[in-house]
Amino acid sequence: MKKITLFLLAVGIAISTSAQLITISETNQMPAVDDTVFYKDANTFGFDAAGTGTVTDKTWDFAALMDAGTTFYYFWKDAASTPQAATFPGANMARGNSGEAGYFYFDVDGNNFNRWGWYGSATNYGIYTSPGMEFHFPITAGNNFSSAYHGEMSPYGVGEDSVTISDGTISMQADMQGTLILPEGTLIDVLRIHVVETFHIKAWMMEMAIMDNVVEDDYYYWFHDTVPYPVMIYGTTSLDGSQQSEVLRYQVLEFSTPVLSDETDFLSFSFTQQTGPATINTTAHTIDIEVVNGTSLNALIPTFTLSAGASAEISSVVQVSGVTANNFVSPVTYTVTAEDGIAEQDWIVTVTEEPSEIIESNKSNETFYPNPTTGWVYYKGDAKEITVVDILGKVVISKKVVSDTTIIDLTNQAEGMYLLKTGGKTYKIIINR
Repeated sequence: MKKITLFLLAVGIAISTSAQLITISETNQMPAVDDTVFYKDANTFGFDAAGTGTVTDKTWDFAALMDAGTTFYYFWKDAASTPQAATFPGANMARGNSGEAGYFYFDVDGNNFNRWGWYGSATNYGIYTSPGMEFHFPITAGNNFSSAYHGEMSPYGVGEDSVTISDGTISMQADMQGTLILPEGTLIDVLRIHVVETFHIKAWMMEMAIMDNVVEDDYYYWFHDTVPYPVMIYGTTSLDGSQQSEVLRYQVLEFSTPVLSDETDFLSFSFTQQTGPATINTTAHTIDIEVVNGTSLNALIPTFTLSAGASAEISSVVQVSGVTANNFVSPVTYTVTAEDGIAEQDWIVTVTEEPSEIIESNKSNETFYPNPTTGWVYYKGDAKEITVVDILGKVVISKKVVSDTTIIDLTNQAEGMYLLKTGGKTYKIIINR
C-alpha cells in the first residue's frame, strides 16, 4: 500500500484577499520537462487546516509549523524517455518523486492533467483503460471538477483471475481563499483546493470478487498564482476507513521584505475646466492652475496622481481623484502621506480664472453666444463654414453657414474648452454645465 499512498498524494502535485474571487491560471501550474519542486515536511501536531475567517477571507496562520526534519520533491520527465513509455501510449509526461522509484503517467494537454496510471516495478503498476482527469486550469474559487477512471493492477492474471481498479473517482473543489502565513513569510490571494479521490482494488477468482479494498485520499492544497505547484499540502490516506498515513509539507519560498516608498509628490493635477497644464513645482511644493473665465471655483473636482502608494488629505478628509470636490476660491493645502505612512508633505494648490476671453481678431464682425454655454451656441457672421475642435485638435462638429443665425449643437460634448474656427478666425468656447 505504500505505492498507492504516494500515488494518491501525487494527485494534487500535478495541479499547480478580498471578496473578489481568486483564480489560479495554467501559467505556472502546467509542468515542463525537468521541473522539480521541493517541500519541507512539517509536524502535524496541533495543525488545523480550517483557518479563521469567512470563506472568501480566510487566514491560515501556520507561522509556528515545526520542521519534521525531512524533505520531499517531485520531478517531471518526458514520458517517452522512461523505460515503460510503451505501456502508456497516451501519456506525454511522467512524474516521479524522491520517495519511490517509478513514475505516474499523464497526458498534459495545456489545461488538463489526464492520468493514465503508474509504474513502480514489475510487481507494482496500474494501467487505466480510461484516464482520470486530475485537474483542469484555470480554476476559480467556487469551481468544482470531477472525473472517473478504471483499469487493471499488478499483479494480475487474465480472464477469471485478475486484480482491477474500479469505481475510481476524483472530485476537486476550490473551497476557500485568503492569506497563508508560513514560517518564512506570508502570501495573500491564496486559493485552497480540496481533493478527494477514492477507488476499489478488487481481486477476482472464478469470476467472483474475493477481495474489495477501498482506498480514499482526502487532501487540501494551497495555491498562489505566481508560485509553481501547490505552496502547501495536507492530507490523509485511508484503506477501508482506517487511516494509513498523514502528510503535511510546504514549499520553502524566498520572501523579501518590501521597501515602502517615502515619496510624497503630486505627479499630475488637472480640472476639466483648465485652460492649460498645471504648473507643479516639486521644490516649493506648489501647484498653479488656470481655469476658463466664468468657472465657479467653490466646488471643483480635480483629477490627480500621487507617488506610488501615497494618499492625500485636506483637513483630515481623504481626497479621491475625480470624486472629491473642494472650494478653490482661496489656495488649498493638501497633505500627502507617503506609502510608508511616515513621510508627509504639504502642497498648496492655487486656482485662478482666465482673465478674459481671447479672440484672435478683435475687429471681427462675428458674434456667438452664450459663452460659457451649457451646450447650444448661436453664431452670426459672414463665415461660410464653422468648425469646432476640442483641446486635442479633434473635430467635434463641422457645418455650413446657410442662414443669418447658425445653431451649433454641443450638448453631447463634455465640459471644457473648445475652439470655434470660422475661416481665418479662432474663438474660444467654454462648455460649463
